Amino acid sequence: MLYHTVYGLLLRTNEAIPGLPIVPSANEVPDVQVHLKSAASPLSKSKLPPETFYVSAMKDDAGKPVLRAGFLSDQEYLVLLYDDGTRFALERHGNEVFAEWPDPLTLEDSAPYLLGPVLGVVLRLREVVPLHASAVSIGDHAVALAGPAGAGKSTTAAAFARRGYRVISDDLVALREGASGFVVPSGYPRVNLWAESVQGVLGENGTLPLISPSWGKYFMPLDPATQFETRSLPLGGIYVLERGETGPRAPIVEQLTGTDSFVAVLRNTYMNHLPDGEKRRREFGLLGRVVTQVPIRRVRIAADLSGLSDLCATIVADVENGLANRGTQKAPQQGAADRIGLTSANLFVY
Repeated sequence: MLYHTVYGLLLRTNEAIPGLPIVPSANEVPDVQVHLKSAASPLSKSKLPPETFYVSAMKDDAGKPVLRAGFLSDQEYLVLLYDDGTRFALERHGNEVFAEWPDPLTLEDSAPYLLGPVLGVVLRLREVVPLHASAVSIGDHAVALAGPAGAGKSTTAAAFARRGYRVISDDLVALREGASGFVVPSGYPRVNLWAESVQGVLGENGTLPLISPSWGKYFMPLDPATQFETRSLPLGGIYVLERGETGPRAPIVEQLTGTDSFVAVLRNTYMNHLPDGEKRRREFGLLGRVVTQVPIRRVRIAADLSGLSDLCATIVADVENGLANRGTQKAPQQGAADRIGLTSANLFVY
């Protein structure tokens, strides 16, 4: 058996997962057991989950939903079915993951699902809220770069790495709450980029290896000594990237408060399809605490990638200014949901 750590989870697996460094055998019990193409997989029970609760709006070229999610009949396993035939079964408490894929696909083809959406659901099952974000370390704090697909989260994180900052995590940021606030554990030492972003970060002649031939996406390896942050760091802020067709040439940072800050964070949570009202109510309370403890900013940026240097410099300046002034701010005394006029009835906006 092999061991990996990612998002604050200790994984034990029967085969090395591409992109994850192998860690020494641990004496502690693993958080998640990952079974890759196991004969004992519960996936053999059914090709389709009989109780489907999510069908993605995104469809492939044949018109099939990219993802379906549901439960097996015994409710012990949640199943994720991808349009390419890759399938995952997740034990309902997030303690086990079974994965299988059809030929000619390989583990390299399935790893992006596992390290992104699948572990995103595992975190939720274990009551850790993931953001759809990348994170970098600035001033010994984690700064989350959130936003929808195509906003530039990974591209901006890669640009930070090229400028001497360390990337904590790419595309998924786990929010772990401790006694002194929220901390962000490290992900894995890669940033995944589309071809346009490779050129935007590395220049017109820049090249990177493909994740796998079937993905058509590239990965930028992060040097553990200089570009990857292995520490869990306190959350210093969330910056929501907003890229538009007519976006400003220079980045514009806007402070979000009240309802706007809460909704911005809520909209950028990750894999939020689980049909569990009680878990959602607890997440609602957690996100309320997030927006009272850390600054939430919206950053309006240019449609193209020409302003990456200015974007990084603008975020760094804003973070450093906020950290310098943090001690002069009075801690909020009232619950976030009360202060911003939201109740649990508003929870299901995402």
